[in-house]
Amino acid sequence: MAEACWGRPLLSLCMIAKNEEENLSRCLRSVQGAVDEIILVDTGSEDQTKEIAAAYGAKVLDFAWNGDFAAARNRSLEKASGEWILFLDADEELDPESRAEIRSFLQTATAEGYYLEIISYVGDKPGLDATNHVFPRLFRNRPEYRFKGALHEQISCAISAQGGRIELSPFKVYHYGYLDRAVSKKDKIRRNIAILLQEVKEKPADHFTRYNLGVEYIRLGEHDQALVQFKKAFVGLPSLDVGYASVLVKNIVVCLKELKRYKEALQVLNDALLAYPDYTDLTYLKATVLAARGEYSAAIRAYEECLEQGKSSWRHISLRGTGGFRARYGLAQVAERIGDEATAVQNYTRALDENPLFLTPVYDLARILLPREEVEAVKAFFSRHTNLEDPEVLLALAGAFAAAKKYAEALEYAEQALQKEGFSPQGAFVKGEILLNLKRYREAIAAFDSIRPTASLYEPAQLDAMFCLSLLGEEKAAQERLARVKGEGLAAQKAVFEAFLSLLFGAGTELKAEPGETEGRIALDLLGKLLDLQEFDAFAKALPLSGFVAAPQKGLLLGKLYFEHGFKESAAEGLLAAAQAGQADAEAFRMLGDIAAEAGQDAGPFYSEAIRLEPQNRKYYLALGGFLTKEGRFGEAEAVLLAGVRHFPKDEVIRTTLRLVRALGGHGNEGNQTGEPIARLGLH
Repeated sequence: MAEACWGRPLLSLCMIAKNEEENLSRCLRSVQGAVDEIILVDTGSEDQTKEIAAAYGAKVLDFAWNGDFAAARNRSLEKASGEWILFLDADEELDPESRAEIRSFLQTATAEGYYLEIISYVGDKPGLDATNHVFPRLFRNRPEYRFKGALHEQISCAISAQGGRIELSPFKVYHYGYLDRAVSKKDKIRRNIAILLQEVKEKPADHFTRYNLGVEYIRLGEHDQALVQFKKAFVGLPSLDVGYASVLVKNIVVCLKELKRYKEALQVLNDALLAYPDYTDLTYLKATVLAARGEYSAAIRAYEECLEQGKSSWRHISLRGTGGFRARYGLAQVAERIGDEATAVQNYTRALDENPLFLTPVYDLARILLPREEVEAVKAFFSRHTNLEDPEVLLALAGAFAAAKKYAEALEYAEQALQKEGFSPQGAFVKGEILLNLKRYREAIAAFDSIRPTASLYEPAQLDAMFCLSLLGEEKAAQERLARVKGEGLAAQKAVFEAFLSLLFGAGTELKAEPGETEGRIALDLLGKLLDLQEFDAFAKALPLSGFVAAPQKGLLLGKLYFEHGFKESAAEGLLAAAQAGQADAEAFRMLGDIAAEAGQDAGPFYSEAIRLEPQNRKYYLALGGFLTKEGRFGEAEAVLLAGVRHFPKDEVIRTTLRLVRALGGHGNEGNQTGEPIARLGLH
C-alpha cells in the first residue's frame, strides 16, 4: 500500500465482501500503491475471502448480514482514516492508468466527490460486450456522507444534501460481476430481486429501487415485469435530470421492443430524444425498432445519425459501439435484408475493422461471400481483416464456415485454434459440431466427451453427443446422455430431445409438451439439421416435432424450412397453406414467386404481394422486375422498377436495371452488351 507523506492518510479503499475468493485478489492487486489502507467488511464468508484480504494488509471487520448493503458499507466508512474514500466491489478492479494517477489528482482536487467510469462486462467473458456508466465512487471522508439504500446504495444524495459538488474524474473501473458465469454461480439476480421486492414493500415511493428492480427483471428476461417497474419509477421522477432518468427511459424502450410493442417504443423514443439529444443509444434503439417494423429507409437514416453523433455523453449509461461499429453492423443487416449484398459486405467489413473484437460480422460475411466466391478467395479476405494468430478468431471462422456448410475448411480453422491455444472447452465443442456435420459421429462424440462436467459447455455437449448416438441407433446410450442434462436453461432443449428419442425409437408418436416459441424454434432447428445431414428416415420419424410450433405459424415455418433445404414442392404446399390462412409474410411470397418462376409459372402475383407487404424492400422490386423482363413484359417491368426508384432514389442497381429494361423494350440495346440472361437481374 501507499504511504501518506504526512499526517492523515490520503486514500482509503472501503469494500464489503462475502465468498469472493475468486475475485478479491484481482481487485486488491489493482489498488496496490494507490491506497493507504484497505477496510473490508465481511458479511459472512465461508471461503478464503478474509484470509486473502488480510494477506494484502486489509483491516477485516465482521458484520452480521441484515440484508442492508448500505449499513454494511457505512460500517467500513466508520473505520476509514483517509482524507478520501474509494469504494470498490470485490468483482471490480481499478484501471492501471487510474491507479498511477489517482494520488496526484487528489492532491489538488476541489470537489466533494468524483464520478468514476464503470465498465461492466457482460456475456461470456471480458472484452467487447460492456456497458459504460458513471458512479460517484471517490469522495471526501466526512461523517455526514453515508450510504442509503438496501441494495443499489447511493452516496450522491448525502453529498448533494450538504451542498457538495460531484464532478467527473478521468478514472476507470472494470466490473466483472455481470458476466454470465458470475451471475449463474452466485444466483445474484434472484437474490437481488428478493431484496428489492422487500425494499419496495417497505418504501413504495422509492422510485430508484423500482428502477433497479426493473433492471434485475430484464436480466431474467422478464420484460413485462420490468416494464411495470420502470413505468412506476418514471412516474415518480422528480425531474428528467436525475442521474438514472435517461437509462430508465432507455430501458422502457428496450422492454417495449422486446415485447414487440414497436409503435409505443417509437412514441417514447421521439419524446426521449428531445430530452436527451446527446444519448446515442436512443438513436440506435430507434434504428433497431424501425428495422424490426420493416421501415428500412428510416432505419438506415437512424443508423447513419448514430455514426454522426458518435459516443453518448458521459452522463448516460451507454452500450459500447452505438455510435460506431454497432451502427455499422446495423446498416449492414438492413442492407442484407433488402437484398443489397454489396453494401452489406462493405458495412460488415467496416464494423469488423473498427473493432476486431467484434466477431459477429465474420458469420455474416461468410454467409454472403462463400456462396458467391471461391473458398480460397474468402479465406484470403479473412486473413486480411482478422488476426489469424488469435484462437478466438480462428474458432469464429470455424463456426462461420461451418454455418455456410464449408465443413472441411471449418475443421482446419478449429484444429488451428486448438493447436495455438491447447485444449479449450469452446474449441472442443466447435470441433465436435463440425465433425457431427461431417457425419463423423464417433469422432464428434469423443470431442464432446473431452469437455469436463465443470465446464459451462458440458451439458450442451452432452445434448450433441446424445444426438450423435441417436443417429447411430444407440438408444440406451443416448438416453444416458440426455439424463446428464439438468440445467434450467436447457429445459426446452431437453423436452424437445426427449420427444425426438421417443419418436425415433418408436416409444410414441404424440408430444408430451405444449407448443411454445422456444420449443418450436428448437424443434425446427433439429428437423433442419436432419435434412442437412440427409438423415431422411430419422427426419420422417421426427416430423411430428413440428407440433411444438404453434398452429398459426406451423405451415409458414415448415414451408420456409423446406425451401431453404431445396424441397420446393413441400415448401410450396406449406407456404400456400400459410398464405390461405393469412399467415404468410413478404419473404414467404418471395419464396412462392421463386418456386413459380422456376416451374415456368406466373410468379408475378407472388412477388407483387411481397412488395405490398414490404414496400421498403428493394429485392422484391428486382425480383418482380427481373421476372417480368424475362417474360418480355417490359412495360410492366419498367413500372415496377420505377416504383423501386421512388423508394430507393440512390440505388444504382435498380437504376441500371431500369435502363436495361428500357433498352430491351425498344429504346435500343446498349444496356445489355454482355448478352447475359436478364433473369439474373433479380440476383444483384
